[in-house]
Amino acid sequence: MRALVLKLIHWIIGIWTRVRRPVTLGVKAAIFDDDQQILLVRHSYVAGWHLPGGGVARNETTAEAVAREVFEELGLAVVGTPELTSVYFAPHRGKSDHIMLFRVNVASFDLSPNWEIAGAGFFPPNALPDGTTIGTKNRVNELCHGKVPSTNWFA
Repeated sequence: MRALVLKLIHWIIGIWTRVRRPVTLGVKAAIFDDDQQILLVRHSYVAGWHLPGGGVARNETTAEAVAREVFEELGLAVVGTPELTSVYFAPHRGKSDHIMLFRVNVASFDLSPNWEIAGAGFFPPNALPDGTTIGTKNRVNELCHGKVPSTNWFA
């Protein structure tokens, strides 16, 4: 029942976003551990494994947004300045999203999932978990395997 309520809330927010803010800006974090495994999360309200991240709030820089999202989703503190690696267009369900991908260093790897995060873990870039989204797979391939960056999150 809780999962259904969270999905309904996510759907309502999506409708509201398309009506009130047809162009959005989001951030994603590429976080690696000492073994060069990448951190992925599973949200409680949407299927698949994703890079952690979210939307940029009003009066917030993108660097502040990625640090806030990493802390809110995982309880991890960002160390230093996040490094912008690329910017993507992400058309989805009538929205015109743009996503900025940052390489981020964190103070520790003591993951603290919460109500928003159903699971989190570090994975080898060449052995991502089943259900990893296409956009996430493509970004990992760009970051770790030298694939030429796309301008479209889904390509």
